[in-house]
Formats: sequence, structure tokens, C-alpha cells
Amino acid sequence: MEKIMIIRDSLRNRLKLLKFTLSSFSSFLLDYILFAAFAGILPTAAANIFARMFSAAYNYAVNCRVVFRREENPKTAAQYFSLALFILAANSVLLQIFLWLHIPVYLAKILTEAALFLISWTVQKKLIFARSGSRNLVFEKRAKGYGRTAGLWKV
Repeated sequence: MEKIMIIRDSLRNRLKLLKFTLSSFSSFLLDYILFAAFAGILPTAAANIFARMFSAAYNYAVNCRVVFRREENPKTAAQYFSLALFILAANSVLLQIFLWLHIPVYLAKILTEAALFLISWTVQKKLIFARSGSRNLVFEKRAKGYGRTAGLWKV
């Protein structure tokens, strides 16, 4: 029975990660299209900031409703947009570094987004949208019946 529960939990986590990936990718597409549109009329940093503002609002709504199945509320919104500000700052710095390295601007944008994906996933799953009462950051040992200690993150 425990093996079935582990498999079920694993599939749920993979499905949630898939939804997060699709949400992030659709946000990335929106961000990229807006960035390309703004880049023609604004400095690179300003184009990046404006595109990110629109895509962040979209991404928060999708992550709340679809990925983590939570209601939007002021607490998660404040946490999400604090994360978004951090990601924006990191995004802007990384983008400028890639440009300084003479990487073409559109490729630099893609590399920047890919670099920040896992940070965003981890913070949203473990902190912002964590279920109340869950022990998300507690490392549990579940070795019953396996003959060895296996460390698993409780989700």
C-alpha cells in the first residue's frame, strides 16, 4: 500500500511540475512577445521590465487557479510579486551579463529565463502556494519495508 502511495504522490508531483512548466512557458511566450514589441521602442532594460510586469500578473493568476489550485488572496499575491521582483532583478542582471558577453539579445533572453525557472518553481511550490499544515521543507525518512533509509520530500 505504501508503494502505491509513493507512486501516486510521485505522479501528482510530476503532473504539477508539468502544469507549472506549461504555465511558465505560456508566460514566457507572452513575456517574449511583449519584450520584442517593447524592445523596438524602449531601451532593453525598460522593455524587459514592462514585459515582465504583464507576464507576471498573467502567471500568478494561472499558477493560483490551474497549477496549485488555490484561491488568489492578498498574502500569496504579495509573496508572488516579491518573488517576481527578485526574479526581475536577477533577470535584468543576467540579461545584461549575456549582452555584455555579446550574446544576441533574443538568445540572451531565452538563456536568462531558463536559468531562473527552477528557482521560481521551488519557491512557489515550497513557500508561496504550500498547503497550510503541510511539512514541505521537512526531510522525512521513510524506510519501512525497504531495508534501507530513503529520504523523500513530503509534499
